[in-house]
Amino acid sequence: TKLDISSCPIMYFGQKYEQVYVNFTNDNTAFCFNGFYNPETKGDCLVAPKAEDGQMAIFGSSDGIQMIVNYFVPTITNSMNCSVLLNLGPNIFLYLVNFGTQAVLMLQSPESPVIDVLANSDKVDTLRPLEGIAFSDVSG
Repeated sequence: TKLDISSCPIMYFGQKYEQVYVNFTNDNTAFCFNGFYNPETKGDCLVAPKAEDGQMAIFGSSDGIQMIVNYFVPTITNSMNCSVLLNLGPNIFLYLVNFGTQAVLMLQSPESPVIDVLANSDKVDTLRPLEGIAFSDVSG
């Protein structure tokens, strides 16, 4: 599945992306920005647990998210423009948050899913919710 996020493009390690490619494998759900997930190629991807179902929504700016990100991710200095929500079933919410030239991944879940953050197929970060929430600055 290919999702159009051009109304809320995401800066991911220096590249601006306007679409997300979604793969459901036997073990994982992969969200990639530069083509469908393939472990053999250099992918900019988020590899999440296998989703029961998935939904996407795009939201405008949110004072609440802005405050939380400013508190937990001090490297973010821009104002929030919008966010893309990738919902992985009833309890796992992954937000791609646009701060102009900066971006943050925000994972909310009462469970303990682990999401690997890949840049050029190299694991650069791992999101694990601590008390229900986790963040990663993916601006580059």
